[in-house]
Amino acid sequence: MRKKLWKIILLIFIVIVMSSFAWIRCKDYLDKEKYKQKWEENFIDNQKKEPYSLGMPLEEMDFDVYHDYFYPQISIAINHNYTQSIILPCDVEYYNSKNDQNPTLTLKKGSTIYVVTNNSDVNEKIGYGLVCWPDYEHGWRYGSPFITENVAINTREMPKYYVKTKQLKQVAKAFYKANTRQLSHDVRHRTLSEFSTYYISYIDRKLYENGVFCAPIE
Repeated sequence: MRKKLWKIILLIFIVIVMSSFAWIRCKDYLDKEKYKQKWEENFIDNQKKEPYSLGMPLEEMDFDVYHDYFYPQISIAINHNYTQSIILPCDVEYYNSKNDQNPTLTLKKGSTIYVVTNNSDVNEKIGYGLVCWPDYEHGWRYGSPFITENVAINTREMPKYYVKTKQLKQVAKAFYKANTRQLSHDVRHRTLSEFSTYYISYIDRKLYENGVFCAPIE
């Protein structure tokens, strides 16, 4: 009798836990949909007929058109001594086209990559490799691959590829874990998840603020 009672209690507990998780996921989805709707409704196009508003394919786009929106550079200034290199927590695959079956370049899980470099172009900034241009389709971004050596390199001349947002978010989380003490005090990204979302969507927010493009919510 006692064993049967404990089984019933355990079953009830499992149902409660599963229901709680289901409610949290449902609430997150509803909150995201509400934010997405507000994001789209409040967007005001700048009417400049720039590449994004014309729907130009990213591989044909001249991103220098948007340079002034991000001056002095498309990256985020830092005031801390961050860990420059991290170990990739997953494969990061780069494609010439989203329709390609196989990636053009793959940086393997376990490889060392540099998110903060001594490059003169990105010195004292974070964002290279993580901060990529938004695609018209949810789940994809467009940018240069991470570099695997801490060397001087002109990142603006590097080739760009399509890359999956979820892979970049995992890299952002790995960077956060390596620099939790420096990053966790910032109200914009006190948690690992907030940090990955904040940095991955940096360009999206700047484009939105300037009436350039209303990117899909990541």
